[in-house]
Amino acid sequence: MSCDICPFNCKGAKETPYGLCNVIKLEEKTGLTFLNYGLVEYGLSCPEKLGFFHFYPGHETLYIVTSGCNLKCFLCREYSLVFGNLKRTLKYAKKLLPQDIINLAHKVNATNIIFSCNSILNYEFLMQVIRLAIKENIGVGIITHGVFNTRKIRSIIELADAFLVRFFGFSERSYSKLTILPTGYRYAKIFSEEAYRHHKLLEISYTLVPSINDDPNEISSFLEWISCHFGYNIPIHFRRFYPKYFLSHRTPTRTRELKRAWKEAKERGFRYVYIDDVFEGVERNTYCSEDGELLIMRIGEFIKVMNLEGKKCVRCGKEIPLVRKAKSNYHDTTLRYKFIVDGNTTSNST
Repeated sequence: MSCDICPFNCKGAKETPYGLCNVIKLEEKTGLTFLNYGLVEYGLSCPEKLGFFHFYPGHETLYIVTSGCNLKCFLCREYSLVFGNLKRTLKYAKKLLPQDIINLAHKVNATNIIFSCNSILNYEFLMQVIRLAIKENIGVGIITHGVFNTRKIRSIIELADAFLVRFFGFSERSYSKLTILPTGYRYAKIFSEEAYRHHKLLEISYTLVPSINDDPNEISSFLEWISCHFGYNIPIHFRRFYPKYFLSHRTPTRTRELKRAWKEAKERGFRYVYIDDVFEGVERNTYCSEDGELLIMRIGEFIKVMNLEGKKCVRCGKEIPLVRKAKSNYHDTTLRYKFIVDGNTTSNST
Protein backbone atom coordinates (compact mmCIF):
# COMPACT_ATOMS: atom_id res chain seq x y z
CA MET A 1 0.00 0.00 0.00
CA SER A 2 1.47 3.36 -1.04
CA CYS A 3 0.27 6.95 -1.33
CA ASP A 4 0.51 8.61 -4.75
CA ILE A 5 -0.51 12.20 -3.91
CA CYS A 6 3.06 13.49 -3.71
CA PRO A 7 6.43 12.31 -5.07
CA PHE A 8 7.52 10.73 -1.77
CA ASN A 9 5.06 7.84 -2.40
CA CYS A 10 5.00 6.81 1.26
CA LYS A 11 4.32 3.13 1.99
CA GLY A 12 2.28 1.99 4.94
CA ALA A 13 3.64 -0.31 7.63
CA LYS A 14 2.30 -1.67 10.90
CA GLU A 15 4.95 0.21 12.83
CA THR A 16 4.52 3.49 10.95
CA PRO A 17 1.17 3.63 9.13
CA TYR A 18 1.36 7.41 8.65
CA GLY A 19 2.88 9.15 5.67
CA LEU A 20 5.69 11.68 5.86
CA CYS A 21 3.11 14.50 5.85
CA ASN A 22 1.49 13.12 9.02
CA VAL A 23 -1.92 13.70 7.45
CA ILE A 24 -2.56 10.45 5.58
CA LYS A 25 -2.81 7.01 7.14
CA LEU A 26 -2.03 4.02 4.92
CA GLU A 27 -3.51 0.60 5.64
CA GLU A 28 -3.95 -2.45 3.47
CA LYS A 29 -7.60 -3.00 4.41
CA THR A 30 -8.88 0.59 4.33
CA GLY A 31 -6.44 2.19 1.87
CA LEU A 32 -5.74 5.91 2.31
CA THR A 33 -7.39 7.59 5.28
CA PHE A 34 -7.32 11.38 5.45
CA LEU A 35 -7.08 12.37 9.10
CA ASN A 36 -7.25 16.14 8.96
CA TYR A 37 -10.94 16.99 9.17
CA GLY A 38 -10.17 19.20 12.16
CA LEU A 39 -8.93 22.68 11.18
CA VAL A 40 -5.99 24.16 13.03
CA GLU A 41 -6.76 27.77 12.18
CA TYR A 42 -9.30 29.74 10.20
CA GLY A 43 -10.31 33.35 10.06
CA LEU A 44 -11.34 36.40 8.08
CA SER A 45 -8.69 38.22 6.10
CA CYS A 46 -8.08 39.63 2.62
CA PRO A 47 -6.38 37.93 -0.36
CA GLU A 48 -3.49 40.45 -0.37
CA LYS A 49 -2.50 39.61 3.21
CA LEU A 50 -2.33 35.95 2.22
CA GLY A 51 -0.35 36.55 -0.98
CA PHE A 52 -2.90 36.84 -3.81
CA PHE A 53 -2.98 40.24 -5.54
CA HIS A 54 -5.22 39.40 -8.53
CA PHE A 55 -7.77 37.13 -6.84
CA TYR A 56 -10.79 39.04 -5.52
CA PRO A 57 -8.74 42.15 -4.62
CA GLY A 58 -10.26 44.09 -1.74
CA HIS A 59 -12.75 41.38 -0.78
CA GLU A 60 -13.31 39.51 2.44
CA THR A 61 -11.65 36.09 2.46
CA LEU A 62 -12.16 33.07 4.64
CA TYR A 63 -8.74 31.50 5.02
CA ILE A 64 -8.06 27.94 6.11
CA VAL A 65 -4.81 26.63 7.61
CA THR A 66 -4.46 22.90 8.15
CA SER A 67 -1.73 20.87 9.79
CA GLY A 68 0.74 18.47 8.21
CA CYS A 69 3.14 19.02 5.31
CA ASN A 70 5.26 16.93 2.97
CA LEU A 71 7.96 19.50 2.13
CA LYS A 72 8.96 20.46 5.70
CA CYS A 73 10.41 23.83 4.69
CA PHE A 74 13.12 24.96 7.09
CA LEU A 75 11.83 28.55 6.92
CA CYS A 76 8.15 27.77 7.59
CA ARG A 77 6.40 30.62 9.39
CA GLU A 78 3.53 28.33 10.43
CA TYR A 79 5.72 25.52 11.74
CA SER A 80 4.14 25.46 15.21
CA LEU A 81 0.79 24.67 13.58
CA VAL A 82 1.82 22.77 10.46
CA PHE A 83 4.37 20.47 12.11
CA GLY A 84 2.61 20.04 15.43
CA ASN A 85 1.42 16.70 16.73
CA LEU A 86 -1.59 15.97 14.54
CA LYS A 87 -3.30 13.56 16.94
CA ARG A 88 -3.00 16.05 19.79
CA THR A 89 -4.18 18.95 17.64
CA LEU A 90 -7.20 17.13 16.25
CA LYS A 91 -8.18 16.00 19.72
CA TYR A 92 -8.95 19.59 20.64
CA ALA A 93 -9.62 21.29 17.31
CA LYS A 94 -13.21 21.75 16.27
CA LYS A 95 -14.21 19.29 13.58
CA LEU A 96 -15.66 21.13 10.60
CA LEU A 97 -17.37 19.36 7.72
CA PRO A 98 -17.15 20.79 4.17
CA GLN A 99 -20.66 22.24 4.47
CA ASP A 100 -19.60 23.97 7.70
CA ILE A 101 -16.90 25.83 5.75
CA ILE A 102 -19.44 27.05 3.21
CA ASN A 103 -21.86 28.11 5.94
CA LEU A 104 -19.08 29.99 7.69
CA ALA A 105 -18.14 31.80 4.47
CA HIS A 106 -21.76 32.94 4.09
CA LYS A 107 -21.93 33.98 7.73
CA VAL A 108 -18.92 36.31 7.44
CA ASN A 109 -19.90 37.48 3.92
CA ALA A 110 -16.70 36.13 2.38
CA THR A 111 -16.78 36.04 -1.41
CA ASN A 112 -13.96 33.51 -1.53
CA ILE A 113 -12.06 30.86 0.40
CA ILE A 114 -8.28 30.54 0.34
CA PHE A 115 -6.52 27.38 1.49
CA SER A 116 -3.00 27.38 2.89
CA CYS A 117 0.18 26.02 1.33
CA ASN A 118 -0.19 22.40 2.48
CA SER A 119 -3.95 21.95 2.08
CA ILE A 120 -3.90 19.79 -1.07
CA LEU A 121 -2.68 16.96 1.16
CA ASN A 122 -6.22 16.96 2.58
CA TYR A 123 -7.38 15.90 -0.86
CA GLU A 124 -10.83 14.48 -0.13
CA PHE A 125 -11.82 17.29 2.21
CA LEU A 126 -10.63 19.93 -0.24
CA MET A 127 -12.50 18.39 -3.15
CA GLN A 128 -15.77 18.37 -1.22
CA VAL A 129 -15.35 22.00 -0.19
CA ILE A 130 -14.59 23.08 -3.77
CA ARG A 131 -17.64 21.29 -5.19
CA LEU A 132 -19.91 22.94 -2.63
CA ALA A 133 -18.28 26.33 -3.21
CA ILE A 134 -18.98 26.10 -6.94
CA LYS A 135 -22.69 25.53 -6.25
CA GLU A 136 -22.76 28.53 -3.89
CA ASN A 137 -20.81 30.82 -6.26
CA ILE A 138 -17.90 31.17 -3.81
CA GLY A 139 -14.42 31.47 -5.27
CA VAL A 140 -11.66 29.08 -4.17
CA GLY A 141 -7.98 29.98 -4.24
CA ILE A 142 -5.17 27.65 -3.23
CA ILE A 143 -1.69 28.59 -2.04
CA THR A 144 0.71 25.73 -2.65
CA HIS A 145 4.36 24.73 -2.86
CA GLY A 146 3.37 22.53 -5.80
CA VAL A 147 5.16 19.36 -4.68
CA PHE A 148 2.48 16.89 -5.75
CA ASN A 149 1.85 14.35 -8.46
CA THR A 150 -0.26 16.39 -10.85
CA ARG A 151 -2.04 13.35 -12.28
CA LYS A 152 -3.45 12.56 -8.85
CA ILE A 153 -4.58 16.08 -7.97
CA ARG A 154 -5.61 17.20 -11.46
CA SER A 155 -9.27 17.31 -10.44
CA ILE A 156 -8.40 20.01 -7.88
CA ILE A 157 -6.60 22.01 -10.56
CA GLU A 158 -9.61 21.67 -12.85
CA LEU A 159 -12.13 22.88 -10.25
CA ALA A 160 -10.38 25.59 -8.19
CA ASP A 161 -10.35 29.18 -9.47
CA ALA A 162 -6.82 30.36 -8.70
CA PHE A 163 -3.41 29.16 -7.57
CA LEU A 164 -0.52 30.92 -5.92
CA VAL A 165 2.56 28.71 -6.36
CA ARG A 166 5.41 29.43 -3.96
CA PHE A 167 9.02 28.89 -5.01
CA PHE A 168 11.89 28.78 -2.51
CA GLY A 169 14.58 29.04 -5.14
CA PHE A 170 15.11 27.67 -8.59
CA SER A 171 17.83 25.05 -8.17
CA GLU A 172 18.53 21.81 -6.34
CA ARG A 173 21.15 23.66 -4.31
CA SER A 174 18.61 26.11 -2.92
CA TYR A 175 15.90 23.55 -2.24
CA SER A 176 18.37 21.22 -0.51
CA LYS A 177 19.14 24.02 1.94
CA LEU A 178 15.54 25.06 2.49
CA THR A 179 13.46 21.87 2.19
CA ILE A 180 13.83 18.10 2.40
CA LEU A 181 13.39 17.65 -1.37
CA PRO A 182 16.16 19.12 -3.58
CA THR A 183 14.05 18.61 -6.72
CA GLY A 184 11.00 20.32 -5.22
CA TYR A 185 11.20 23.28 -7.57
CA ARG A 186 10.75 20.96 -10.56
CA TYR A 187 7.40 19.79 -9.19
CA ALA A 188 6.42 23.42 -8.57
CA LYS A 189 7.21 24.13 -12.22
CA ILE A 190 5.06 21.22 -13.41
CA PHE A 191 2.21 22.25 -11.11
CA SER A 192 2.33 25.85 -12.41
CA GLU A 193 2.33 24.70 -16.02
CA GLU A 194 -0.64 22.41 -15.37
CA ALA A 195 -2.65 25.19 -13.72
CA TYR A 196 -1.87 27.54 -16.60
CA ARG A 197 -2.84 24.88 -19.14
CA HIS A 198 -6.26 24.68 -17.46
CA HIS A 199 -6.66 28.46 -17.83
CA LYS A 200 -6.64 29.15 -14.10
CA LEU A 201 -5.56 32.43 -12.56
CA LEU A 202 -1.92 31.77 -11.75
CA GLU A 203 0.30 33.84 -9.48
CA ILE A 204 3.88 32.87 -8.67
CA SER A 205 5.99 33.92 -5.70
CA TYR A 206 9.70 33.65 -4.94
CA THR A 207 10.94 33.92 -1.35
CA LEU A 208 14.38 35.55 -1.36
CA VAL A 209 16.63 34.06 1.30
CA PRO A 210 19.99 35.86 1.72
CA SER A 211 23.04 33.84 0.64
CA ILE A 212 20.92 30.83 -0.34
CA ASN A 213 18.69 31.60 -3.33
CA ASP A 214 19.35 35.29 -4.04
CA ASP A 215 22.02 34.72 -6.67
CA PRO A 216 21.24 36.91 -9.73
CA ASN A 217 21.74 33.96 -12.09
CA GLU A 218 19.19 31.85 -10.22
CA ILE A 219 16.62 34.65 -10.25
CA SER A 220 17.33 35.23 -13.92
CA SER A 221 16.69 31.54 -14.67
CA PHE A 222 13.43 31.74 -12.72
CA LEU A 223 12.24 34.73 -14.73
CA GLU A 224 13.37 33.17 -18.01
CA TRP A 225 11.29 30.07 -17.28
CA ILE A 226 8.19 32.16 -16.56
CA SER A 227 8.53 34.23 -19.73
CA CYS A 228 9.07 31.13 -21.90
CA HIS A 229 6.08 29.21 -20.53
CA PHE A 230 3.56 31.87 -19.54
CA GLY A 231 4.52 35.13 -21.21
CA TYR A 232 4.67 38.44 -19.35
CA ASN A 233 1.19 38.75 -17.84
CA ILE A 234 1.72 36.37 -14.91
CA PRO A 235 1.67 38.18 -11.54
CA ILE A 236 5.07 37.65 -9.88
CA HIS A 237 5.72 38.23 -6.18
CA PHE A 238 9.07 38.62 -4.48
CA ARG A 239 8.71 37.84 -0.79
CA ARG A 240 10.87 38.70 2.17
CA PHE A 241 12.40 35.91 4.22
CA TYR A 242 11.77 36.18 7.96
CA PRO A 243 13.92 34.22 10.44
CA LYS A 244 11.83 31.26 11.55
CA TYR A 245 12.05 27.59 12.47
CA PHE A 246 15.47 26.11 11.60
CA LEU A 247 16.61 29.40 10.05
CA SER A 248 15.78 31.62 13.01
CA HIS A 249 19.46 32.59 13.32
CA ARG A 250 19.63 34.19 9.86
CA THR A 251 18.92 37.80 8.93
CA PRO A 252 15.76 38.83 7.03
CA THR A 253 15.91 39.86 3.39
CA ARG A 254 16.88 43.49 2.84
CA THR A 255 14.41 45.64 0.97
CA ARG A 256 17.10 46.68 -1.51
CA GLU A 257 17.54 43.02 -2.55
CA LEU A 258 13.81 42.66 -3.09
CA LYS A 259 13.81 45.83 -5.18
CA ARG A 260 16.75 44.56 -7.21
CA ALA A 261 14.81 41.42 -8.16
CA TRP A 262 11.67 43.51 -8.81
CA LYS A 263 13.60 45.85 -11.09
CA GLU A 264 15.08 42.98 -13.12
CA ALA A 265 11.62 41.48 -13.68
CA LYS A 266 10.24 44.86 -14.79
CA GLU A 267 13.17 45.43 -17.15
CA ARG A 268 12.50 42.04 -18.72
CA GLY A 269 8.99 43.20 -19.56
CA PHE A 270 6.84 41.56 -16.88
CA ARG A 271 3.74 43.66 -16.38
CA TYR A 272 2.61 42.68 -12.89
CA VAL A 273 5.52 42.39 -10.49
CA TYR A 274 5.17 42.93 -6.75
CA ILE A 275 7.07 43.06 -3.51
CA ASP A 276 4.68 41.67 -0.92
CA ASP A 277 6.44 42.92 2.18
CA VAL A 278 6.67 46.69 1.71
CA PHE A 279 4.07 49.09 3.06
CA GLU A 280 3.31 51.06 -0.10
CA GLY A 281 4.67 52.21 -3.45
CA VAL A 282 4.83 51.19 -7.09
CA GLU A 283 6.10 47.76 -6.03
CA ARG A 284 2.71 46.97 -4.45
CA ASN A 285 0.27 48.69 -6.79
CA THR A 286 -1.27 47.32 -9.98
CA TYR A 287 -1.07 49.50 -13.10
CA CYS A 288 -2.51 49.13 -16.58
CA SER A 289 0.20 47.71 -18.82
CA GLU A 290 -1.10 49.77 -21.75
CA ASP A 291 -1.39 53.33 -20.44
CA GLY A 292 0.01 53.13 -16.89
CA GLU A 293 -3.30 53.93 -15.18
CA LEU A 294 -3.40 53.03 -11.47
CA LEU A 295 -5.90 50.19 -11.11
CA ILE A 296 -5.38 48.78 -7.62
CA MET A 297 -3.76 50.78 -4.83
CA ARG A 298 -2.37 48.95 -1.82
CA ILE A 299 -1.23 50.80 1.28
CA GLY A 300 -0.61 48.44 4.14
CA GLU A 301 -3.80 46.45 4.53
CA PHE A 302 -5.92 49.08 2.75
CA ILE A 303 -6.79 48.06 -0.81
CA LYS A 304 -8.71 50.22 -3.24
CA VAL A 305 -9.77 49.04 -6.69
CA MET A 306 -10.20 51.92 -9.13
CA ASN A 307 -10.46 52.64 -12.84
CA LEU A 308 -11.60 49.10 -13.59
CA GLU A 309 -14.73 47.98 -15.36
CA GLY A 310 -14.83 44.27 -14.74
CA LYS A 311 -11.31 43.23 -15.69
CA LYS A 312 -10.67 46.11 -18.09
CA CYS A 313 -9.00 49.49 -17.66
CA VAL A 314 -11.71 52.14 -18.06
CA ARG A 315 -9.36 54.43 -20.00
CA CYS A 316 -7.99 52.13 -22.71
CA GLY A 317 -9.98 48.90 -22.38
CA LYS A 318 -6.92 46.74 -21.68
CA GLU A 319 -7.86 43.54 -19.83
CA ILE A 320 -5.70 42.33 -16.95
CA PRO A 321 -5.53 38.81 -15.47
CA LEU A 322 -7.98 39.07 -12.59
CA VAL A 323 -10.73 37.26 -10.73
CA ARG A 324 -13.12 39.70 -9.09
CA LYS A 325 -16.67 40.75 -8.43
CA ALA A 326 -17.89 44.32 -8.52
CA LYS A 327 -19.49 43.87 -5.09
CA SER A 328 -16.99 46.10 -3.26
CA ASN A 329 -14.02 48.22 -4.20
CA TYR A 330 -12.03 48.38 -1.01
CA HIS A 331 -11.16 46.28 1.99
CA ASP A 332 -11.61 47.54 5.52
CA THR A 333 -8.38 47.49 7.50
CA THR A 334 -10.14 45.80 10.44
CA LEU A 335 -9.42 42.09 10.26
CA ARG A 336 -11.20 39.59 12.45
CA TYR A 337 -9.55 36.31 13.33
CA LYS A 338 -10.66 33.15 15.02
CA PHE A 339 -8.13 30.58 16.14
CA ILE A 340 -8.65 27.04 17.28
CA VAL A 341 -5.44 25.70 18.74
CA ASP A 342 -5.06 23.23 21.60
CA GLY A 343 -8.67 23.59 22.61
CA ASN A 344 -8.62 27.36 23.13
CA THR A 345 -10.82 29.57 20.97
CA THR A 346 -9.72 33.19 20.83
CA SER A 347 -10.60 36.27 18.80
CA ASN A 348 -8.34 39.08 17.67
CA SER A 349 -8.87 42.39 15.89
CA THR A 350 -6.17 44.60 14.42
